[in-house]
Amino acid sequence: MIRTLNPLKGTAFNIAWLAYPATTQALDDSATLVTSAGMSFDDVAPLIDFNNASGELIRHIMLEKYLELGEDVSALFDYCSELFEREPLQALLVKAYLLRMRLPFLHQNASAPILLTNQRLLQFLDALPAEGTTKQDSDTTLDVISWEFFRQILSPRLDPIDEPRAELLASLRETHTEQIERLRTKCFQLAEQVSEPSTLSMLPDQVERFIRTHVEREVAELLDLNHQALEAFFCSLFADKATWTFTLASIGSLLAGQVYITAGAAIAALSSVGASAFKAAADRHQRLKRSDYALIYAIARHA
Repeated sequence: MIRTLNPLKGTAFNIAWLAYPATTQALDDSATLVTSAGMSFDDVAPLIDFNNASGELIRHIMLEKYLELGEDVSALFDYCSELFEREPLQALLVKAYLLRMRLPFLHQNASAPILLTNQRLLQFLDALPAEGTTKQDSDTTLDVISWEFFRQILSPRLDPIDEPRAELLASLRETHTEQIERLRTKCFQLAEQVSEPSTLSMLPDQVERFIRTHVEREVAELLDLNHQALEAFFCSLFADKATWTFTLASIGSLLAGQVYITAGAAIAALSSVGASAFKAAADRHQRLKRSDYALIYAIARHA
């Protein structure tokens, strides 16, 4: 992962490792979280990422329990045997995955903002009992909804992140800052048009419907801009009388086996070509300059 994201290191992110316990007590506390949500391990299992959960379970065994047992490998094998016989693997993976959900922001500072990368967990978070929480102010709500717009608009064009896309992201952050800011502003404006969902789990679908209705057509037209500019060029070119005169004269001379194209006709025709090309390019440039979705055009061009 670090190798893939290396082009963005130091500018888009710094390496950080969250430290939280993975002890036996922490696993038991994870089970309490599931119970407090009124859900079973089978209910939560479809919401988690099993690759991450496996890593967390390995960390519990190879780090926490290994140290707890005094670095006794034989005792560690005995513990693993007892652990996997006592509980189903799926239940263990759920508890291991939820170790990170026990971070302080859930029980000490519930107002702290977080960035959730697994939107399936919204169903679990919505089910947790809320204690002492206050309604978020409108600016915070708009930030959440506008981020969802930003994510859904760009995700189909940038995910999954691989090394070439990471390099593209690094380049865009450096050379397209104005276009990035325009898209962020546009997403905030779109967020103001969406009513606040009653639960967070409804937000992704609500934003997706809005994008399909109001955004996709404009983005599709922008991505088709090169084709539109070429079509406009030919329409403008062949609507010009001087160009047609020159073309017909050229065809006539070829059919007659003679060449009698005057310099004046050639200059007039070439001038028409140059003017048509300039107008098509200028129209395309102005369209890009005005568009709030110009960043998407830049991504598509480099893809």
